[in-house]
Amino acid sequence: MNWLQLHLVLVTVPVTALALGFGLLVWGQLRARAAVRRLGLAVLIGASLVGLLAFAAGRRAEAQARALPGTEVVRVERHADGAEAARIALVVLAAASIGVLLVRSNSAALPWLAGGIAVFALVAIVLVARAALLGGEIRHSALHGASPEPPAPEPRGPVG
Repeated sequence: MNWLQLHLVLVTVPVTALALGFGLLVWGQLRARAAVRRLGLAVLIGASLVGLLAFAAGRRAEAQARALPGTEVVRVERHADGAEAARIALVVLAAASIGVLLVRSNSAALPWLAGGIAVFALVAIVLVARAALLGGEIRHSALHGASPEPPAPEPRGPVG
């Protein structure tokens, strides 16, 4: 497996796992369930770490992606810029989530801190999803409005 393949495998995790962690955190907040809130925070941390791994693999895969035939370099650069914004958000989200997990469970500030994490998690989800969409545009022309080329007709051999 090369860096480009590893990047493509890893990027699927953060988008869905961040949404799951956000949902658990919000559910824990609404139901005042400390265990669900903590699970949501843990999922957000795990998703952020996998996202950071995907970012690192993407950095290593960038030259490979640029060398692929038909790749528009400007799309690679836009994806890299979007990924950098997402990386910063993931670092902040992971660090803040760890900090909130360290707060005593009977602290009056805990619901407010967890609510702040939920809001920031939503921002991180948007940034990660945007980076993923920009990455998809590198090779999937249908995502940027170009109509896909029809497949070449198969040659017909002699019948009989």
